Amino acid sequence: AIRHAELITEGNETFVLVTLSKRVYTCPLCGKATSQIHDYRERVINHAVLNGVCTTIVFNQRRYYCKDCNKRFPEHNPFAMHGRRISKYTVLFITIIILRHFIFLQLRLCPAYELTIVNL
Repeated sequence: AIRHAELITEGNETFVLVTLSKRVYTCPLCGKATSQIHDYRERVINHAVLNGVCTTIVFNQRRYYCKDCNKRFPEHNPFAMHGRRISKYTVLFITIIILRHFIFLQLRLCPAYELTIVNL
């Protein structure tokens, strides 16, 4: 869950500085519960362009430490899939645009088709 969010606008760019709530995680290696923080890594996630404004999410992702097996692992990133720097919302937004384009292209190529198009 988000504990704090701050919005900073510079020209046509918006930065959302986010702090996530600290919680207890289960070690992916040994399965023991831990809330021990090892360090932080700054994550920058590109978010969709909304109303002509480029939006970037910035947050310090905690890396947890398991005292039992010495494993270090990151907290869950609610904004993007593992290893990605583009938000889940942006991926969905682009997918919808491509899907719409594909459907309308099909309609132009095959005008005899009667399709019911669901609003995306």
